[in-house]
Amino acid sequence: MVFVLDGIIRVYKLSPEGKEITLYRLGKGETCVLSVSCIMGDLHYPAMAEVEEEFILGIIPAEFYKALFLAKEFGVTVFANDLWIKPTDNYHRFVEMGVDDKVFPICEEAHALPYAENYFDAAISIDAYHYFGTDEIYFPNEYSRLVKPGGQLGIVSPGLSREFSNGLPEGMKAYWEPDMYSFHSAKWWCKLWGKPV
Repeated sequence: MVFVLDGIIRVYKLSPEGKEITLYRLGKGETCVLSVSCIMGDLHYPAMAEVEEEFILGIIPAEFYKALFLAKEFGVTVFANDLWIKPTDNYHRFVEMGVDDKVFPICEEAHALPYAENYFDAAISIDAYHYFGTDEIYFPNEYSRLVKPGGQLGIVSPGLSREFSNGLPEGMKAYWEPDMYSFHSAKWWCKLWGKPV
């Protein structure tokens, strides 16, 4: 997440004809609403920024921001599992933000999570499940067993409105990366989770 400590930034996008369209300006103490919504929904938005007045930015890594949001806004205890950031690095960030009593950094692969069955009231996967949960057995054998009976499961992943039937659409090719082939439609996920194991 990006926030402006000083200065002014203009956020804009280009029309199909190449004309600049100003979306908004950010000044001291403000944050980019697009970056927040993109972080929470793991979206990519083709916006650009231009410096209008010399600036200083503050940057909070996306995974850290999500854990911070849950702890501060809802007062819940968060076991923040992140495969790519060292727990010590995250811990220092949690201490700086005053949530080290609510957010506990963990680093573990999704198929080897160190938690007992029925341990949590809720489990939420943000911007990760599509990397490890596309097989038929992960949800019933791993993810769902983390939560107590009657608990809540949440999954927030990038997705498609529908599966591609004739290959990658031309308009997406410039933005597409190989790991995006794990993106699927809601219908695809419902079909996967509805299969008997």
